[in-house]
Amino acid sequence: MNLSVSAQSKYIIYDLPEGVTDKVKEYIKENKNCSRFVAKLSVNADMNYVLSIIDNSEPLDADNLINEKIMKRTNRRLRVNENCFLPLLFEEDLIFTDFGREKQSDGRIARKRILFNFDGFTITFDKLGRIY
Repeated sequence: MNLSVSAQSKYIIYDLPEGVTDKVKEYIKENKNCSRFVAKLSVNADMNYVLSIIDNSEPLDADNLINEKIMKRTNRRLRVNENCFLPLLFEEDLIFTDFGREKQSDGRIARKRILFNFDGFTITFDKLGRIY
């Protein structure tokens, strides 16, 4: 498998296959500022990896929750190059993170959830690094 992980200082660094990293570099280069992006990695029904590069420069309310509860606390980073490391989220971070509780109109207390709809830069690839 071409996906590798290494521990550097306080972060776990993820290196994706070279072709995938090259596509991410191209996308970020077009937008000039590495610090405004976050990466989310998940697996689809075909057991391929789906990498989403999220522009977090204009966060919505839900994004602020993600930022405060996950992004600022994660120790995972996706290496794009030697000067660019994106915070890396997994699908499970959005499913299982405790975003608090909220009282419903009928008196029940419900867990806050985040519906994550994304319509941005996405790459689907397999464990050998083939991009689909």
